[in-house]
Amino acid sequence: MNYYNNQRVPAPESGSRKFWRIVFGSMVGFLLSSIVMFILSIIFMISIIASVATSSTPAVPSNSILRIELSGLIAERGEKNPFEDTGFAEFTKANLGLDDILKSIDKAATDPKIKAISIEGGVANTGLASVQEIYSALERFKESGKKVYAYSDYYSQKGYLLASVADQIYLNPLGMIDFKGIAMRTVFFKGLLDKMEIDVQVIRHGTFKSAVEPFILDKMSEANAEQMSLIANQLWSVITEKIAEKRGISVDSLNQIANKLLCFEADQCQSLGMIDNL
Repeated sequence: MNYYNNQRVPAPESGSRKFWRIVFGSMVGFLLSSIVMFILSIIFMISIIASVATSSTPAVPSNSILRIELSGLIAERGEKNPFEDTGFAEFTKANLGLDDILKSIDKAATDPKIKAISIEGGVANTGLASVQEIYSALERFKESGKKVYAYSDYYSQKGYLLASVADQIYLNPLGMIDFKGIAMRTVFFKGLLDKMEIDVQVIRHGTFKSAVEPFILDKMSEANAEQMSLIANQLWSVITEKIAEKRGISVDSLNQIANKLLCFEADQCQSLGMIDNL
């Protein structure tokens, strides 16, 4: 006996219907994901606005000390951190600006709640001109009758110049002062250009026109060495004269300390009068 299956077999789906079903499904998926992302964005913006609205400037208690950290790069102008008032500030870092430092020091001089300034980090990663501006601002602060203190694990020459204005200078017992004078170097490219068979044509007039020397010479000319030495000596005089005035050490003694590298040990720095305490 034979049995037959009377079930109806569905017809295969046409290509056009399958195409439109895929397109419609993709559109629905895109729409749903867009709605989810929109909702998440709204929640994120609300959380930021709420954190900014609830944040407030911390109150400065009496007898406070303004702490100035000078270990990082000091730019000409500071950068505002857009996430400063949110919970994401720790993931971003704005450069410290010279303008911000000067304003903070001058404001602290007239703020009755600020009794002193603590300079921390003896690197002062900026130019000598900026260092002198901060130096002058600290002098104005001291004229208000308030104290300045300095501490670091290590002092560069510019960092120590800033620290010298302090009433008390502290150094880590394992630290040092990199006090060794000023040197200027020039990189010369003539040898490389000769090997590459590149000929440089220069038109110049005057003895001290040294900007093109790296391309046409393999060592510093006497005229350039003379003017570079003059610049270095003038910069060194600015540093040593200011330090001598504040620390009560003669310029000759400072030159001897630099020539003999006598500040590479903390206890010797103290015995020479470069610092007050370890």
